[in-house]
Amino acid sequence: MLRQSAGAAVDMQTFLISDLDPGLDDPSILGASVTIYSSFAEAEPVWRQAVDDCACYVFQTFEWNTVWKDTIGSTEQVCERIVRVAAADGRTLLLLPLGIYDHHHFTSLQFLGGGLTDYNAPVIDRAFAREVTPSSFARLWRIIVGLLPSVDFVCLVRMPKTIEETPNPLLGLPHARRSGTAFAARLPASFPDFAARDEEFFRQNRYKWRRLGKFGAVEVRFASEEAERDAIVRVATAQKSQWLVQCGLPNIFHEPKLHEFYERLTRTRFQSGSIVAASLCVGGRIVATIWGPKFRDRFCFLLTSYDQAWSQYSVGRLLMESAVQWCIGQRDVKVFDLTVGSESYKQHWSDHALELYEHLHGRTLKGAVVASYRRGRTRLAANGHVRHFVKNIRRARASMAGKER
Repeated sequence: MLRQSAGAAVDMQTFLISDLDPGLDDPSILGASVTIYSSFAEAEPVWRQAVDDCACYVFQTFEWNTVWKDTIGSTEQVCERIVRVAAADGRTLLLLPLGIYDHHHFTSLQFLGGGLTDYNAPVIDRAFAREVTPSSFARLWRIIVGLLPSVDFVCLVRMPKTIEETPNPLLGLPHARRSGTAFAARLPASFPDFAARDEEFFRQNRYKWRRLGKFGAVEVRFASEEAERDAIVRVATAQKSQWLVQCGLPNIFHEPKLHEFYERLTRTRFQSGSIVAASLCVGGRIVATIWGPKFRDRFCFLLTSYDQAWSQYSVGRLLMESAVQWCIGQRDVKVFDLTVGSESYKQHWSDHALELYEHLHGRTLKGAVVASYRRGRTRLAANGHVRHFVKNIRRARASMAGKER
């Protein structure tokens, strides 16, 4: 099979699957071909069409990945390799937004989008996802990897069990294992129906709203004008930066490219969906923000922040309640997605979980060592006692740093 060096620039290449594996006779793949695109520009037309026709999340859209590549991705040593599997009639069966990452000491095959992509998944034809057998898909995956540049390590993480209720065939790959959980809520027809899931919690919220009103005019705004949306992003990143420092966590919001990522996405016009930017103001001052994409029938709750001086009034929690009300009012939003993580507050808002998986596979001795290390790190991260211990260490470190200042 064709092999390339990891950094090599190549023209678009198409291969018939039957030429690469004559024994692969799964009806869902018969007559199909694989095309490897080495740039976003090459892949754009088929990528956009695939998003229209297939199952995916907002994280697999052309817009999300382009903004990432032009901002955060520009600081990483990554060469995009977008893989498309097309049926004999030209339909996209599978589109994988992949990249070859150079980590100096080893190379890896990963999804594009980095750590800010909560769900890594293919753009996939719904019928194909249901019909392809696990053994056939594993053979197809071997073909794809064989056509890509050689790497030390295959690292596919945060893969959801389903993609818009469609089975994710990547979970059937060897070495794939459960690695985490995301949480979401199905939205009923009215907010009172939603609040009935935890009556005491939302009764407390009503009291908190009344208490907040004593400090001035309270206003929730879902911004539509570009200037206001930009202002919300600036406040959100500043508040989030302050919170990270206070918790003793790495302040990733010091990175200019991260600011640019959120600013660019907020201004981007998606072919389907949009970015929602909202704020809670008291006396004209922004005390909390929410930022996230609305895509098809799902709103993803991705970035939230609040002014530390107002934390005792639960302003972040109150704005989240407003965001749920706004989503219900949109009528076309059916899922309020709290995405990755098992934070305790999510129990008040969610009614179901989405299992996440990872596929870590060393293809060289060096890669096997890295894969083993990553598996161990995943197991530790999933251990509640370890998370609690690390959180206490960080809090103590942040407290000591505050005293020194």
